[in-house]
Amino acid sequence: MSKKRLRSMVAGLALLNLITIVVFAIWPMFNSRTVGGGETVAQIGDVGISREHWINELEQRYGKDVLKEMVNEEVVKQMAEKYDVSVTDQEIEREYKIMKTLYGTYEQSQSQSEDQRKAQIKADLLLEEILTKDVSISETEIKNYYNDNQDLFRIPTTYRISHLTTATKSEADKVVKELTKGVSFQVLAMEKSLDEFTANQGGAMGFISEDNERVPKVYIETAASMKTNHWSQPVQIEEGWAVLYLHEKIKGEQFSYDEVKQQIRRQLAMEHIQTSVSSEAFWNELEVDWLYDAK
Repeated sequence: MSKKRLRSMVAGLALLNLITIVVFAIWPMFNSRTVGGGETVAQIGDVGISREHWINELEQRYGKDVLKEMVNEEVVKQMAEKYDVSVTDQEIEREYKIMKTLYGTYEQSQSQSEDQRKAQIKADLLLEEILTKDVSISETEIKNYYNDNQDLFRIPTTYRISHLTTATKSEADKVVKELTKGVSFQVLAMEKSLDEFTANQGGAMGFISEDNERVPKVYIETAASMKTNHWSQPVQIEEGWAVLYLHEKIKGEQFSYDEVKQQIRRQLAMEHIQTSVSSEAFWNELEVDWLYDAK
C-alpha cells in the first residue's frame, strides 16, 4: 500500500467523521418552524425541523463534496471497464488487514462499515492500476525492492481489545462478576473505568501488537491466550488493575513475493507518473457533465 493512498484514506475517514459531528452539532441551530405537512425530524419546544429543511442544509453544506465523491467512484468504475483493469479479492483483503494492523484506531471509526471500507480500498487500487497501466517496471526492480524491504510486507499478530481499569483488585473482581451476569462490557467501562480517554469509547483501545509500546506488555500476553468475544480475569498494571475484552485477533504474517508483487509494481510505477492520484484526471475523457455546480 502506498503512503499516498494511506494518507488519503485516513484523511478521508477523518473528514467523514468531522462531517458527522458537525451535522449533529448544527441541529440545535435551526430555528424555522415546520411548515405544511412535511415530516418533522426534530422538535425543540414548539419549533420543528422538517426533513426538507434538513436535507437542504446538508446539500448546501456538503452536497458538492458528496456529489464529486459519487462522480469519482463512477469514473473509476467506467475507466476500469474501458481498460479491462481489475483487482482481486485477495488484494483487497490484504490491504484491509494491513490497514487495521498499521492504524490501530482506524477500525474504531463509525463513519463507514466494513463493506464500505473495502469498497474504498478497491476503488483506490483500481485507480492506481489505471494510472500506471502504461508504466513499465522490470521484474528485477520489483524483486530487489521486495528483498530490501521485507519488513514492509510483514504484519505482527494483532489484537483488537477494550479494557476497563480499576484502582484495586477487588473492584476488578466485581467487574468480572457483573460481566458473568450479562452486563455489557462497554457499559461497565463507561461507568467504572479509570481511563477517562477510553472510557468514553466503552473501553475501546483499537488494535494492539507487540510492536505497540503504548500498552502494557501484560495486555499482549493476556490477549494471546484469550478467545475472541471473551473477557479476561483481572490483570495487574502500573496504574492498578485491568479487565480486558478481546474483539478480534489477526494472525501475524509475512507476505510472499508473489502475493505483493503487483502491489510493489503499482507503488514503484506511481513514483514515475506526473499526474495527481485522482480520478479527476479522467473527467474530460469520460465527458463528465455537471448539471449541478459541483466543480
